[in-house]
Amino acid sequence: MGLLACILTTEGQAMPRDVIGRWETNGGTSHIDIQPCGAASRCGQIVWMSDLHDDEGKPKRDHNNPDSAKRQRTLLGLELLGDFTADEKNDEWSGGWIYNPRDGQHYRAILKRLGENELMVRGFVGLRLFGSSRIWRRVPGDGARPAAAGE
Repeated sequence: MGLLACILTTEGQAMPRDVIGRWETNGGTSHIDIQPCGAASRCGQIVWMSDLHDDEGKPKRDHNNPDSAKRQRTLLGLELLGDFTADEKNDEWSGGWIYNPRDGQHYRAILKRLGENELMVRGFVGLRLFGSSRIWRRVPGDGARPAAAGE
């Protein structure tokens, strides 16, 4: 009987609300499109920027990347998030990373839906305690499917 209860509890756990869609970063300076990548992962790339060009009128590039071979990549189209998988226990997407083009560093990260149109993005070093959270807003009309009941 105990085994049956464990199986039913495990199967009854719901996936965390999905993060697929287009999200506006805080400050509204860019849009990140989060999509499936692999069988059960989520990744995101920069698909829109309010300011595409540097002071010389050239496309903004990944100048702060520690890998000199990647410094000429344009920020538009850059993969900013990767490797997030569903964490049913905590109702979030975890195990992923976020890249910060301002300092050229990758950080561990989690994603958590706070509502239909809000996404908490928390980047951290080591423990979650040592991090920073931002709230991204869904871009109106992004075409993402509405969450089904119970998602």
